[in-house]
Amino acid sequence: MKKLFRRRLKCSDSALAREERQAVSKEKRAENNVVKNRVEENSVRMLRSLRSERAQMLRTSRVARILSLLWGMLLSVALLVVLCLNVQPQIASAKPAGGHLARPSKSLFMLLPSFKGYVLGVIGVSENGDYLYCHQWGVDSTWTFSNSRQIPDSPQTRSMGYLLEKYHNSSNPLDHAALATLIHDHFDLDSSRPQWNASRARVMSDAPGVEQRATELWAEGTSHAVAGTEVTMAYSQAKRRGRVSVRVTNASGESLNNVPVTVRLHGPAHFESNNSDSITVTSAADPVDVPWVATGEGEVSTSQSVSVQTLDDVDSAQNFVRLGDNHEAVFQGIRFDVRKVFQPEIRTQVPSLIDEAGNAMSDSVQVGVMSGDAWEKGVTLKATGYAYTGLTHEKVAQLSADEKIQVRDGEKAADYIARLRELGLESVGTEQIEFTDAGQTRDVHSSVITDEESKFTTWVWTIARDEQGEDADGKDARQWMDKDAISGLLDVKESTSTRQHVSVDSTVSEHSAELGAPLTDRITIAGFPDDHGEFTGNERFGWKADERLATVRVYWSADKPDSVVAPADDDTHQLVGQFEYEARNGVLAVGGGKPDAHGEPVYIYADRLGYYAFVYGFAGDDRVMPVTSAWNDEWECTRVVKTPHSASIVTHVDKSEVMPGEDFADIARVEGAVSEGSTVSFTAYDAADSGGEMGATPVLIKEEKVAITPDMRADDGSYEVRSPSVRSQTPGIVYWKATLRGADGTILASHGLGVAGEQTEIKPPPDTPKTPEKPSQPLARTGISLVRVAAAAATAMLAYGLLVAARTLWRLRHE
Repeated sequence: MKKLFRRRLKCSDSALAREERQAVSKEKRAENNVVKNRVEENSVRMLRSLRSERAQMLRTSRVARILSLLWGMLLSVALLVVLCLNVQPQIASAKPAGGHLARPSKSLFMLLPSFKGYVLGVIGVSENGDYLYCHQWGVDSTWTFSNSRQIPDSPQTRSMGYLLEKYHNSSNPLDHAALATLIHDHFDLDSSRPQWNASRARVMSDAPGVEQRATELWAEGTSHAVAGTEVTMAYSQAKRRGRVSVRVTNASGESLNNVPVTVRLHGPAHFESNNSDSITVTSAADPVDVPWVATGEGEVSTSQSVSVQTLDDVDSAQNFVRLGDNHEAVFQGIRFDVRKVFQPEIRTQVPSLIDEAGNAMSDSVQVGVMSGDAWEKGVTLKATGYAYTGLTHEKVAQLSADEKIQVRDGEKAADYIARLRELGLESVGTEQIEFTDAGQTRDVHSSVITDEESKFTTWVWTIARDEQGEDADGKDARQWMDKDAISGLLDVKESTSTRQHVSVDSTVSEHSAELGAPLTDRITIAGFPDDHGEFTGNERFGWKADERLATVRVYWSADKPDSVVAPADDDTHQLVGQFEYEARNGVLAVGGGKPDAHGEPVYIYADRLGYYAFVYGFAGDDRVMPVTSAWNDEWECTRVVKTPHSASIVTHVDKSEVMPGEDFADIARVEGAVSEGSTVSFTAYDAADSGGEMGATPVLIKEEKVAITPDMRADDGSYEVRSPSVRSQTPGIVYWKATLRGADGTILASHGLGVAGEQTEIKPPPDTPKTPEKPSQPLARTGISLVRVAAAAATAMLAYGLLVAARTLWRLRHE
């Protein structure tokens, strides 16, 4: 409140403000012109100085010219920076720091009859048109002010600022009197507040309607002024994407509409619409959603800033309040965690825990993401599978207990594969597949074909960050991956036991026998693991123990067997006996009193006419495939007749040792009754090394028939039959087998595989001695030293350089 001075200003408040604004504008333009002229003068002086320096430097040398050019470029850049910095004049504040006040018009205040010389409303008008209100009741004022400062920001200053700005152009004295009342109520100085409190009731009685209007205005101010912001956040894609929801509130917590609010993200994230960490939106009744995306990993906080009105405390004999410059009020928001990358995971499952040798390794691979992560849309990841074979059960047990095969936290895929290589594990093949989303499954049929030596096989799958790259759309998968994903060696769901095939070659001792004769069989077995019968199973992987026993069954039939599988017992077919033997490689003797697996001697007699057939069978286990020999296998049949054939065959090789590629053959001596049209058939199994199994290798010839002719008959009545020649490049032992057949194809005699005299050894070639290296002869020293040549060349170059420099100086002096 202020005492009313008698002096009146002739110009109205609006005219005064307009003249003052025009004067200020002229003054600003004059200041800008002065600055511009000074900059231009400085620029001219600097350019003249540069030209002078450059001319001086050009008189020195060629090197100086280059330095001069560089120096000129540097100074030009500096001059450009100076110009850019100086052409922007300082912008004067819109609020004058001090000055004179004009008396307000009568529409801006109300007289107070009880207080002589006092008014309630606008006390003075500054040169720029600001209205000043009293907030020091009872103190005389002057028409000048010297300084001002901002009143600390608060909900009250914002409410009052809102009202002063809105009702600045009001011509209703009641509005300005109510505004003055609110300023006294909320902002009067401590020194004058007691006087205001004591005078307030009389003031209100002198100004009818002000009390009610002040109440209305204050309610309006608090409902429209910014009191704060409210922010919430919701994730939309793991912790990689989400939205911030913001609304601006008043003192009652109600939403304020149409208020510009700037939201800032502090941390590894930016707003998706503008790729910036700040964005300005306009508030509404409902929260405004602003999507964001993570740029890294860590904590993100928000802050919200809103431009709010402020009040200035103006120094004078009596202090005033005026509307100040707008102020950015900053409100702290919320905190939340973000994570841009995702961690892929590999889940795999082989089709079966056991598989047959000769099949392609296969697998089913599924990718996912770590709990809480999400696959980034459009990202393609490449996975690599490493196939390992040939693991024995001892090796599996050893590696399973070895921490060295465990994947270490944060380990790179390449380092893990290299570590397996150091343990002696080398992959036999790799496969690559691609995934474009979590949950996808790929069935892999590898190019790796298992064989009889594959034993236990397993997969290792990796998704290596370094092996990823850009897709067709230019999206680089590496920036979205956290760490490499690795499925470790010997994962239970990734390991398979390869079932080996067993081969059976057998020959009965006599293909023709009489009633009551003992019957025997010689069975050659190959294909079992060398340690078969010792594997007790692996509970962790679900592999069962070896089946230790195989079975030999002897069948009688009235007629010659004509099917692979023996029929059920009836009047013309009968199972004579069955015997158990160790399921291992080697030669098995059945009958003749030889013991079975339980140590019991086995005897088999021909007690009726017909055919006796030996059938070998193994039920199979997790390491070996089932096998059963054919019931109608001729080599496994003995015909029992009243008068047996008397023919026999004795064989031997023509060479017991040969070199690789050298020819050799087998010779059969046939004795007894041989009818015209009889043949001898020869089979030779390619060389097997010393640890190999006979009968398990490919054949060089198979059942190659040679007809028995009269010219083969010797003086003693026997026949000497020679096989076709064969050769082999493989060091090892070649096993022979010969069979005598009658004219009708019936086997008359044969022998088992591996009998004495039926083996040829292929000797390895001798090592070729290395040619000793000849010592290098020193070169003859001719001509002059290279050092001398280099010195002479350097001297010549120096002389040429001095000559060029002298000519350059002469030119510069005469220019």
